Amino acid sequence: MTLWLASLGLAWISASQTWFTIEMFPDGKTVELQQFDGVTTYPFLTAIFIASAASLFASLFVQSLARKIVGAIAGLISVGAIWLIATKVAGQDLSGISKQLETLTGIAANHGAGDYEVLASAWPWVTLATMSLHLGVIAVFLFVESTWPKRAQKTERSSAATRSEDEQDSIGIWDSQRK
Repeated sequence: MTLWLASLGLAWISASQTWFTIEMFPDGKTVELQQFDGVTTYPFLTAIFIASAASLFASLFVQSLARKIVGAIAGLISVGAIWLIATKVAGQDLSGISKQLETLTGIAANHGAGDYEVLASAWPWVTLATMSLHLGVIAVFLFVESTWPKRAQKTERSSAATRSEDEQDSIGIWDSQRK
């Protein structure tokens, strides 16, 4: 479970780093307009990380079969996250920050700069690697979980014979007369 939390933390930290830098070239000079991290560019990442953390938390309180179901759901979420990140980064889909890009490029266009360039850093690929690691940890969790000690269940009620002999309430008196 610690590995689950650690791999999720690594993925979240790498998603919080600068993924894209927007540059323009007014008068032949390179001007960096703004940097965007992965969580800002792709807001669905936060929901995915929270869902995985909630899955970990839920698996602490449920029995073996439910832990397998929760782990499988977390694994599917991770597979979906890896696919979404890969497709969006490969296509440089910046629709999540389109309003900010319009504002940045509109202001820059008023000052003589026309086109802008999007530079991608290595952090999206690091995030993919950490999400793949996270998926591997979830897979290990699913296989190892069945070897954990089972929770002890009480199957018997305490009998009337274990009650204290000096109880003098009405039930205690009635019980003593039945002996």
